[in-house]
Amino acid sequence: MMNTNRIHNYLPIYLLLAFLILLSCHKEKKYSIEPNIKLKFSNDTILFDTVLTTIGSITKTLKVYNPANEHINISNINLKGGNHSQYRVNIDGLATANAINVELAPRDSLHIFIKVLINPTDENTPFIVEDILDFNVNGNKQEVKIIAWGQNANYIIGNIERNGLLYKTIVQKNENIDWIADRPYVIYGMAYIDSNAVLNIPADCKIYFHNQSGIHMAPTAQLNINGELGKEVIFRGDRFDEQYRNMSGYWKGILIEESLNPININYAKIENAEYGIRANGKLYYNGTLSINNTIIRNMTKSALEINNYNTEASNLLIVNSGERLLKIQGGGIHNFTHCSFVNYWNRSFRLDESFFLSSSYSDNDGGTTIHSLAINFANCILDGDETEELSYDYNHSVSNNISFLNCTLKTQTQTNEVSFINCIMNPTDLFVNIEENNFSPLEGSALINNGNPDKSILFPKDLLGNKRLPLPDIGALEFIPLNQK
Repeated sequence: MMNTNRIHNYLPIYLLLAFLILLSCHKEKKYSIEPNIKLKFSNDTILFDTVLTTIGSITKTLKVYNPANEHINISNINLKGGNHSQYRVNIDGLATANAINVELAPRDSLHIFIKVLINPTDENTPFIVEDILDFNVNGNKQEVKIIAWGQNANYIIGNIERNGLLYKTIVQKNENIDWIADRPYVIYGMAYIDSNAVLNIPADCKIYFHNQSGIHMAPTAQLNINGELGKEVIFRGDRFDEQYRNMSGYWKGILIEESLNPININYAKIENAEYGIRANGKLYYNGTLSINNTIIRNMTKSALEINNYNTEASNLLIVNSGERLLKIQGGGIHNFTHCSFVNYWNRSFRLDESFFLSSSYSDNDGGTTIHSLAINFANCILDGDETEELSYDYNHSVSNNISFLNCTLKTQTQTNEVSFINCIMNPTDLFVNIEENNFSPLEGSALINNGNPDKSILFPKDLLGNKRLPLPDIGALEFIPLNQK
């Protein structure tokens, strides 16, 4: 019979031995304190690339890897949009927008399930629904972008990086492509038109650009924008909520490289970019930009910049730029008829005159070209809130000719190098309401009936389709008496 007293005497020893055995089997976790440690992800961007036509939800998976041979502690995984985000995340089984102290064993991984609920019929839904997952390990921060399409549209997504921007070729070499206006086009990145390619954009087409996106045309590419009165082609940012609706500099603009092929723009509205249009010929000026019946508004840089190009323009309304409304460099032949250039920029301090006209052009590669310059303004307005809105720079080794015929100008310039014929200098009270962007002539304005009729024959109607003749007004818009509206 077993001696129970002896067992009781040895019991503490047995328990101590068992504890020591268990303790020896349990290795203490060793956590990495390396400040430069980085997680690895299955994707650096989670893209929900399905375009929904009805209300629906989609779920994607992100895998997060620990590449180290030690445990790591992810001190924070945070969905930036929080509870206001259109995304919902599940982090290793926990539904939360903010997880803390998530442990990850050596060479192990965790799953994050990301769900988005989209109502594509809701006009308040952004075209591109974005958020970011932030990760913090030992003070080292990483992020994964999350992107989904919010409305039914044609999405153009950059997929090749060039100079820090994502590019997508939308027209291949020697192709001729016609867009259709059944749905908006939403551009995420730079939409590229390749050499000898042609893009035709029809009336009533709407092109929306995500932040830092734009259109870039290769040399010899061609663009035809074929809008109509009441069915203008719209170029603007993709956000319509109040804080973004009139945000200047939101997208890059329309960037044109040197081309022998004409660029034709008729009835377009271009808003809220860095550049409205930048036509950039490097060596010669055989290309021509033909732009008519178009509004360019609210640019942080130049609204219309033309380098080593020719221009034929009529019925332009160009309004508000942080730098120049019109910048012409490097020569060419330029004709502007019935154009209104108005600069009451109030979003930053403006240092530059609204016009800069020069026969010299220095490109980004450090080269300088000098060509003969001929610029003719007829029945045009140059107005702004600066005392001087006209600047020019002649290189006298070539011929230079700048003329203003029946124009109104905000300038103190008095020189024989610029021709002013029947012009009105520094008039006031020209427009109905500048703050409300109504640039029709105010009753009694110096603009009324002071245009040159001979220059109006080719442009008998104004930007809005109103008749000009027999006594045209100066600018893109005619005065319409209240009893005729």
